[in-house]
Amino acid sequence: KNDFKNQVKAISEFDCQKQLSEISSKTMVINGKEDILFPPEESKKSLQMINGAKFSVIENSAHSIFIEEPKAFTDCVLNFLKK
Repeated sequence: KNDFKNQVKAISEFDCQKQLSEISSKTMVINGKEDILFPPEESKKSLQMINGAKFSVIENSAHSIFIEEPKAFTDCVLNFLKK
């Protein structure tokens, strides 16, 4: 119970916004549509700081997209890497 509380606290206090503009690698962020830890709207705002970043939202998933929707996740990653 305390481990989960500590994890949520660490996530809520972590802020890397200032460093995002320093990313120069090809970047894609994949969000689960139902993610409450990192809602898609908030992630999309952050991505505007990364030059050329791609963004994708996976339906029917929350934070563990690769477990909840493995095929959609894999397809998304492979399509990104092919470009």
